[in-house]
Amino acid sequence: MTYNRNLKLINLSSVNHGFTIVELLVVIVIIGILAAITIVSYTGISARATTASLQSDLVNANQILKMHQVDYSTYPTTVDCGQPDSSTNKCLKSSPGNSFSAPAYMVNNASTPQDFCLTATRGSTHYYISSDGPPVTSGTCMW
Repeated sequence: MTYNRNLKLINLSSVNHGFTIVELLVVIVIIGILAAITIVSYTGISARATTASLQSDLVNANQILKMHQVDYSTYPTTVDCGQPDSSTNKCLKSSPGNSFSAPAYMVNNASTPQDFCLTATRGSTHYYISSDGPPVTSGTCMW
């Protein structure tokens, strides 16, 4: 036992040196709120990155298909990378995780002007581009 300045007797063994339940609960709630904010932010950033990646792939593919049309006077009938490029096929490469899987590509070389529609997919997110439509639109090709 010791005496303080006011000469009061203080029992050092009875002084609490821990946190109360209320203090611990407050800290846990604050950590939970911060974790929830982080998860929501990450989800939004991830969705925007997926959209940007799909749109970029479609803009690049659009340019490649239009150059093919200039070279061969028709759009390719397939976009299969398992076959060599030719007057009827053009390999369109996509970013990792994205795909131009069938039936993502539709072409109509008999119409005037010739037309195509290409869908890029990543998971459940789909965007498409056509030769005569808006640059990039959410959804899949619909003819």
